[in-house]
Amino acid sequence: MKKIFYISASMLLFLLLSFILHAVIEISVISLLARDFDKYSLGINWQNWFLIHGVGTFALAFLGLAAGYFVGQRWWKYIYPHT
Repeated sequence: MKKIFYISASMLLFLLLSFILHAVIEISVISLLARDFDKYSLGINWQNWFLIHGVGTFALAFLGLAAGYFVGQRWWKYIYPHT
């Protein structure tokens, strides 16, 4: 039971970290696009930027959960070596 809680907490931590990373990336990109859309849009229209946002959100959340799981598994062995 302790291991399940530990790994779940690790996954939650990494999910929250992925949301922070998502916010930093999104704020940076939107500020560039709002400043000069023609220069920084890479020829992509707003409709496709929304698609990129959706895919990026899902990918970062999934990667955050996966990283949290693997880090939790790894550190469980260091913190509780005899269980």
